[in-house]
This record gives sequence, structure tokens and C-alpha cells, in this order.
Amino acid sequence: MRCERTSEAGFTLIELLVSVTLLALLSVLLFGGLRIGIRSGDAVTARIGDVQQIASVSDFMSNALAAMQPLKASTDAEAPIDFAGEADQLQFVTLLPPDIGVGGFFRLRAELDEPQRGRRRLVVAETPWPRPGIEPAAFNTRPSVLVDGVRSIAFAYFGIPGPNQPAQWNDHWTNRHSLPQLIRLRLVFADGSRAPDLVIAPRAAGSGIE
Repeated sequence: MRCERTSEAGFTLIELLVSVTLLALLSVLLFGGLRIGIRSGDAVTARIGDVQQIASVSDFMSNALAAMQPLKASTDAEAPIDFAGEADQLQFVTLLPPDIGVGGFFRLRAELDEPQRGRRRLVVAETPWPRPGIEPAAFNTRPSVLVDGVRSIAFAYFGIPGPNQPAQWNDHWTNRHSLPQLIRLRLVFADGSRAPDLVIAPRAAGSGIE
């Protein structure tokens, strides 16, 4: 009778091993779930940051490109407009509202800066536009960062590339007498994700003469 009470009050070695094994498995599962949750939270935070940057660059570029002007930097009637569009950079003249700067016509240049720790930024620099025969006052400004953590950008320009040619997308638009009908910006982040294409129609497009 004494032996029967002892066996009922305790645990066997096999039972203890099973219990320890189950606790270990539960700990692994809980820890794994915690790590997945942390990684998911970090990914969501990063994605929110990307969305905010995309919204910022979209708002700025849409307003600036829509307000660009087909102005000439020379009094020569045959001179091209002050617009230089390449695949990896864009320079144009636009009218900045007073709430962005001092107001008036400015020449903006958008491009990627030099790599820093393997990351690049889409920056825009602004300088007062020199009217023909009139030099602007001294103006110093640091380029403004539109998007950080960028792998590549690609501008494209929709319009008629030459006589007797249909309108199409072009990877450059320079030495022209009119603005492109549409301008597209494709942005790839450092992690390989892509922002939605930004396509803007300049309001003054078509006012120049090819």
C-alpha cells in the first residue's frame, strides 16, 4: 500500500521529459512568433515611410512640372527653350509660389546625388532664372531632398521627336522649342521596390513652336 501511494504522488522520468520537451517547443514557437511580429512591424513602418516620401515627391513634382514655362534664356528667336530633360536628370524653368520660396521664375534641377553608404537621394536644386539681359541677384541654396534611399530614377518625355514622326515616349528632350506633352518619373527604392509611375502634363505644353 505504501508503494502505491508513492507512485500516485510523483511523476515518472518519461513524464518529466515529455513536459520539458513540450515547454521547449512552446518557447521556440512563441519566440519565433515574436520575431516574425517584430519583423512585420519594421516592414510596415518602412512601407509607411516609403508611402509618405512618395506622396511628398508626387505633390512637389506635380506642382512644379505642371507650372513649368517654355522660356528662352536668349533673345535669339531661334534659340531653344530653357529645358533639358535626360533619363537620369531634369532641368526646367517653373513659377514657384511664394509659400515655397521667394516666388517668381526659378530654374529647378532634379537628379540623384552622390551615393552615401550605398544609398542615394533624389534632390532638387533651385536658382533664380536669369532673364535675357538681366542677371539674378546672388542666391545660395542647398539642394532639397525629395526622396531618400533611392536606387535609380528614370525620366521619360512624351511628344513628337521630329518632323513626320508620331508622338511617343523619349528618354531625352533637349534643344527643343516646345515642352513635352507629358513627363514621367519612375522611382526604384534601394530595396528594389518601385513607386507608382508619376505622370504630369505641363499646362504650358504645346505653347512653343518646333
